[in-house]
Amino acid sequence: MGRVYRATATDVSAAALKLVGEPVTGASDVYSLGYMVFECPTGHPPSADRQGMRVLWAHLEDDPPDPCAERPDIRPDFARAVNATLAKQPGGRPRTSVEYARSFALAAGIPIGDVST
Repeated sequence: MGRVYRATATDVSAAALKLVGEPVTGASDVYSLGYMVFECPTGHPPSADRQGMRVLWAHLEDDPPDPCAERPDIRPDFARAVNATLAKQPGGRPRTSVEYARSFALAAGIPIGDVST
């Protein structure tokens, strides 16, 4: 029997970065978190319609799809929070996972206290 292996977002995005000579940093982890969070309401990762090297290309070049397109019940603020982590340039992403969590809380209308980042 063969083994089934499903690459994680971290595996694939890190491989894409290494392919073009970019360092894997904390911003890569935030990207991977957003990649997995995208899958929660949609049931698939942002690059589900691609295979092989096209998945790597999607990580490097393609804008993420709008999760609201498939799920009109998802608030646009939530979609913006998810897709902010999928920005191609690390500077366009939330700086930390705490900043990312804060953006989700705000998108959901959940009041948050003073949480240091």
